[in-house]
Amino acid sequence: MLSRYNINGRTIQEEKLLSEGGYGYILKAIDVNTKEVFALKKSYCQGEERTKVARNELEIMKRLPRHPNLVNFMGGTFIQDKGQQVCLILMEFCGGGSLFDLMAKDPNSRFSEEQLLGYIKEITQGIKSLHTLQPPMTHRDIKIENVLFQNGRCKLCDFGSASTQRVDLSQVRQSDFVIYEEEWEKNTTLMYRPPEMADLFLRYEVGEKADVWMLGCVLYTLCFFIHPFQESSKLAISTATYNIPKQHRYSDKLIDFIRLMLTPDPKLRPSIFDVERILAQFHSLPYIQLNAQAIEIKNRDQKLEQEMEQYNKNSFKVKKFDGDIPIDELMNLQKKIQTEKSQVKQPQQSIRQPQQQYVQRQQMQQQQKSGLQQQQFQQFSEFNQQQQTSQSKSQQDIFAQFNNPQQSFSTNNAWGNSNQWTTQQQTNLQGFDNFGFVQTSHSPSPNPFQWDSQFNQPQQQQQHQQQQVQQLQINSFSTSPTNSAWDVTTNNTEQSHQSTQPSMNFWNGNSQQQFGVQTTQIQSQQLPLIQQQETIDLIGLNDPPQQQQQQYDLSNIIL
Repeated sequence: MLSRYNINGRTIQEEKLLSEGGYGYILKAIDVNTKEVFALKKSYCQGEERTKVARNELEIMKRLPRHPNLVNFMGGTFIQDKGQQVCLILMEFCGGGSLFDLMAKDPNSRFSEEQLLGYIKEITQGIKSLHTLQPPMTHRDIKIENVLFQNGRCKLCDFGSASTQRVDLSQVRQSDFVIYEEEWEKNTTLMYRPPEMADLFLRYEVGEKADVWMLGCVLYTLCFFIHPFQESSKLAISTATYNIPKQHRYSDKLIDFIRLMLTPDPKLRPSIFDVERILAQFHSLPYIQLNAQAIEIKNRDQKLEQEMEQYNKNSFKVKKFDGDIPIDELMNLQKKIQTEKSQVKQPQQSIRQPQQQYVQRQQMQQQQKSGLQQQQFQQFSEFNQQQQTSQSKSQQDIFAQFNNPQQSFSTNNAWGNSNQWTTQQQTNLQGFDNFGFVQTSHSPSPNPFQWDSQFNQPQQQQQHQQQQVQQLQINSFSTSPTNSAWDVTTNNTEQSHQSTQPSMNFWNGNSQQQFGVQTTQIQSQQLPLIQQQETIDLIGLNDPPQQQQQQYDLSNIIL
């Protein structure tokens, strides 16, 4: 049994289904009393949100003016159907179908320019009637499916997305973008959505000019039977990247008129009143005056078209393969592949060259450094040998004095010259300076013991002098500057005999304490010791031990 409803004093009865949407149906209905035909929109309100949307649409329909290019509103109400709230909107019936239906009848045909201008003029008048309301109303869902025909006249329908909202996104916080984005995704179609709605980060103003962008999309679709943003790319929409087919039947003025309405920035985009004026004077205008952004987009598209033509002209023609490849072409192909491989390897070799040069340079520096170290080591070894030779000679001289005491001690002192030690020390220090070591100052080792020129004294005096000679010999070894660059200052004190031991001892155990070495103070850094210089051989003397025992008793001396 067909349902009947009481809407605005009319008894309306359902007849048949015309179309179906996401939230309801469009039905063909008839007034039982007058037999008038109407279109009935039946929306099921599932939840509070859908109820709010339905009430908003009903209020908008009540505000619509009666206009020949708008589907007229006849009444509306809410009813309960099986425990669910339903919104009923009664409208004028348009039996001529939509623009989409008109295009689908003959997809290979194209409209003439006059037909297109006629359709656009009528749609513009319908949009204008909305924009002249106070406050202005924006349709926000203009597309070929929502333009109906009745008695040969175009009429706008589906005002479920219409709104009086105007938003300046430059004044909106970025965190609030999601609110507007969700709303516009529900109430608008992405392909027809203007840049200010597609990309909120452009921070354009959203208002009535959104309908002008959608009108440009409708005109493009009617011209070429394809949507300018068929892929629904937000980037293409925000940059107005679309293609004008190279071969078409329309004038440059009509194409520029499309470019003008598809200006991304709504501030530069014409209003619906500008569109109306251009359409009124279209045939008398020599050309369509474009704004700066539209001119830039036009030049960009023309440049891209020229580049594509040049590419197609220069591109090689591919031969059709009829069977086996001739041997000469196969050989040429192999040579070409080998040439390309060699060209690819050249940059890799050029990249490796700096690395090889760096390694070679490092090796040369290492060789120079090792050569310099070897030269310094050789000079230092020669200096060491000279120093050891001079030390051995001084040792032999001292023991020669023991062997020939009368001849040796005939002079004023045991050294033969009081400045002998000082001269030798300065010579050795000068040798250290030549090797680049830290120059140090050495105090001359004093000679506190002065012996009498007459050695023929009583036995007690001879023993006393012998002990002093032994003390002097040990002091000469302990304070010798061999293998060191110490700044030595000797305190001439016979009562307290203390020794400051270096990090590398020349003797084992506590032999230094047995010698009673004079007190020394180390004031500078110790020089590095070579393995061969760590010990001093004090045993390998030239004179045999028997001769020493015949003249003097040296058993108390520890060497």
